[in-house]
Order: sequence, then C-alpha cells, then structure tokens
Amino acid sequence: MRLVEEVGKDLRFAARVLVRTPGFTLAAVVSLAIGIGVTTFLFTNLQSTVFREIPGVTEAASLGSVTAPITLQHLRAFSR
Repeated sequence: MRLVEEVGKDLRFAARVLVRTPGFTLAAVVSLAIGIGVTTFLFTNLQSTVFREIPGVTEAASLGSVTAPITLQHLRAFSR
C-alpha cells in the first residue's frame, strides 16, 4: 500500500510542477505529439509497403529483382 501512496504523491508533485511551468509543459506535449505522430506515420507506411505480403505470391523467398544501369543517353531518349 505504501507504493501506491508514494506513486500518488509523485503524480501530484509532477502535476504541480507542470502547472507552474506552462512553457515546459507545452514543449513536452508538443514533442510527444510529434514523436507519436511520426512513429505512427512511419509504421503505417512500412506496414503497407514493406511488411505486407504480395498478393498471389506463395513463395516470397524465390522473388528477385532485375536492374539495369541507366546512362545519360537512356534518359535523353526517354525524355523525347
């Protein structure tokens, strides 16, 4: 029971300090909001593009990629 009382005292003290320093409170809340928002955005995009299975592919380990070097001549021909 003593632990609960100590945590309650700590929370009341933290609330008093945050009320006394509104600039710090605002900075902390904005920092947390931006951090949570960016993390959510990145995870959502990675989940939908990288971690999701490709529909219709049963053996993803057998997939490969084909690349070719692109030269300035290729770019000029493509832009015409």
